[in-house]
Amino acid sequence: MPKLDRARHLAGRAATAAGAAALTASIFTPHVLPVATPVVLGTTALSAAVSIQPWRRSTPGVLSALYATPSAILLGEMVAFRIIPGVHWGEGLAVAVWAGVTWWQRPSHLARELVRPSAAVPATPDYRPQDLVPTTPAEHLVCSWAQWAQMDRSPAAGTFLEHAAVEGRTEWRAQIVAEGGRPVPDIPIAAISAITNIPEEFISIKPVKGHGAGRRQLVVTERTGADVAQQEMDPFTRWEKEIAPGAMPHSQLIAIRRGNTKTGEMEEVLRPE
Repeated sequence: MPKLDRARHLAGRAATAAGAAALTASIFTPHVLPVATPVVLGTTALSAAVSIQPWRRSTPGVLSALYATPSAILLGEMVAFRIIPGVHWGEGLAVAVWAGVTWWQRPSHLARELVRPSAAVPATPDYRPQDLVPTTPAEHLVCSWAQWAQMDRSPAAGTFLEHAAVEGRTEWRAQIVAEGGRPVPDIPIAAISAITNIPEEFISIKPVKGHGAGRRQLVVTERTGADVAQQEMDPFTRWEKEIAPGAMPHSQLIAIRRGNTKTGEMEEVLRPE
């Protein structure tokens, strides 16, 4: 344990013990509450300022509340002890519960851990190639790539595949992901062609929209550029050029509704002017 964390740990334990002692004393004398209130509030504010900086916008209010909870309960019990006449066994139980829960849960430590910046988690595959038993063409593709990436001097070393979709031997696509937050290496098309026995002109690697250099889209297809353009044609143009001439001449689509049938979210798309 680092020295600073150890010091905080010991200070927290000491504060819990002192709080339990003050709480116990408040059962028998009314003089503890006026003295303990400014001490508890000041100590809580100072330790919170050092540990979680509650004034920062990045610090959620719930963490500040979590940090102050033991002190608030401590003072609340002291006030309750003054209201209850005499000495009651429930007061001793309340002291034991407060001390035990605070000692075990350590809310201030939990709040500090929640606001501590965490290191970025590098991309790693969610499987071990030797543990994955492929049952589908896509899984076979993922396993084959993983085996290739582990070969000596492989140009794909340090990468794995995600979102694989296979329609045929020369019709598939997947995303190449680099491990450890590194960029995807420059994998020659010729190397992929050689390992898959697929002509180079069918293979392309391009950036993934919305992602950085740690991810690349690998596409294998025999379709020409015109075929791809036809597949990506918007529905209004496709209706006008392919469907309307034979089914409903001179008709036009003015709007379509599309969405997710599982979530029920729908949107209306109007024909571009």
